[in-house]
Amino acid sequence: MSTANTGGNSNSNLPSVWRLYTSNYPTASAWFEPVLESINKFTIPVYGILNAGIDITANTLEEIYQFEITPQGTPALNFTPQKFVGAPHGIVIGQCLPAPISVPYPVWNYLNGQVQISNIFGLQAGTTYQITLRIF
Repeated sequence: MSTANTGGNSNSNLPSVWRLYTSNYPTASAWFEPVLESINKFTIPVYGILNAGIDITANTLEEIYQFEITPQGTPALNFTPQKFVGAPHGIVIGQCLPAPISVPYPVWNYLNGQVQISNIFGLQAGTTYQITLRIF
């Protein structure tokens, strides 16, 4: 079987075979060659991207923020998103440690380029929390 590879360092566990050759299919009909060419036009760039270590975080508009907070009454937090322009579509709490009694959720607003979290319901005053937010 004929193979091709990208050379360089691989960051993935992809197989070394990444291109299809008509010689690999000697009994295939003549119409199969253009099909293989079309498949290769798709798979070759995708293989290269995946082999270079593409990941979901680097290629989406979401951002992850981690912070520590000890609420005294109503916790608040302001920050400027770095990865996208305009208002986020949503903010969810990905992790909150120690785990609060109820599921925490943020009340937020977007004003003058800043995300303003006016409250995180479900947190207990005086307890220090490590929180991870996903902004998308």
